[in-house]
Amino acid sequence: MLDYDVQVAHFVPGRLRLKSMELRRNRALAGEIDATLGQVAGVQRVRINSLTGSLLVEYDPAELDSAENTRALFSALAHRFPTAFGPGRIELALSVLRKKPELRDRMVAALRSVSGISAVTVSEEGAVGVDYDPEHLTLSGLLEGLLRAG
Repeated sequence: MLDYDVQVAHFVPGRLRLKSMELRRNRALAGEIDATLGQVAGVQRVRINSLTGSLLVEYDPAELDSAENTRALFSALAHRFPTAFGPGRIELALSVLRKKPELRDRMVAALRSVSGISAVTVSEEGAVGVDYDPEHLTLSGLLEGLLRAG
């Protein structure tokens, strides 16, 4: 795992899998995150594996296609992962960028084309920083940008 608070392990519309070392062997934290995310409109199911540090969020793409519900999701995640989900900025590790560095430029271009995103940076280690307008960015827009890139 890359040395960041949160790594995007996998995503498709309706499912987002994140990994975090903080979740490993921490059942109390897992319970807290489960309860917090379960309150977000559009989130249908949260599964946490505290052995692997995996967090699976299953959601209704139509409901998280609103900036309001996306803000609520990011806010819930920011409560536990403030570096990864700060107000107006997301910083996540994408292991695919470490494995395939040729995707970096495509990733930047694809994300910059997403409504609500104002700036994108990608590090050599595969970390993606996204500055965004919380009033306009939607989870579906963000994930569609990621999918277009690679």
